[in-house]
Amino acid sequence: MTTGKRFTIFGAIAMVMCLTMALPAFGATARVSIPFAFEASTVSLPAGEYLLETSDSGTVLFLTGKEAGKNAIIVAPAGEAKSRFEGKLVFEHVGSTYRLAQAQVIGAISVMRIPATHAQLLMAKDQPAERIELALNRK
Repeated sequence: MTTGKRFTIFGAIAMVMCLTMALPAFGATARVSIPFAFEASTVSLPAGEYLLETSDSGTVLFLTGKEAGKNAIIVAPAGEAKSRFEGKLVFEHVGSTYRLAQAQVIGAISVMRIPATHAQLLMAKDQPAERIELALNRK
């Protein structure tokens, strides 16, 4: 085999590996209908139907809505899931604002906590938060 063919084959393999690494790997997925506008970390999202996907590492939650497009939210582990077959979103409602606080996607082994922004923490400091849970549907 000539040196030119070796470099061509090596280059093709390297390109395939780079493309594979660039694509996000998804873990658990679910669908949910959210009847109110809400905030997820620093993103404001409208009411509507959403597809939720977790990264394989469980550190990113992807929310995809028809009107909202695709949004990636960095999450932190909040503990082990009680059941891998039950999925839910937990919102905190303060004043007129709904904030996505936790997610348990069907099939995921851990509960994901969505960190609050500084402004959200200040708002919650002045008023008690009402906890709202929405059940997720299988994809």
